[in-house]
Amino acid sequence: MIRKAQMNDLEEICKIYTLARQFMIQTGNPNQWKDGYPEKKLLVEDIQSQQLYVYETNQIHGVFALIIGEDPTYAYMEQGHWLDDSTYGTIHRIASDGTMPGFFTKVVDFCFQQNLTFTD
Repeated sequence: MIRKAQMNDLEEICKIYTLARQFMIQTGNPNQWKDGYPEKKLLVEDIQSQQLYVYETNQIHGVFALIIGEDPTYAYMEQGHWLDDSTYGTIHRIASDGTMPGFFTKVVDFCFQQNLTFTD
């Protein structure tokens, strides 16, 4: 089940991001999410903005941010342009504990059910 994250999920969410950072280091990607990214402050803001989601069965196994509407990351593009002014969604900060095969597919399927155009 995918649902919006709540403040009482924060400890489990932080554990998942720690696991993801460790996995990236072990698999040769030490520069992604270094220095504790994403910071707890950002996660709190995501929860308060209702744009952080968790995937859970009997416990939380994954987390991601779904930003609907203008995303500051894409306010400026060096090459290309938007095809139109449709509302879009962007997936950011996706991570799992590695125990649930197909997590990414579940996230993408969930996001497509929101009837948006996606950039990431």
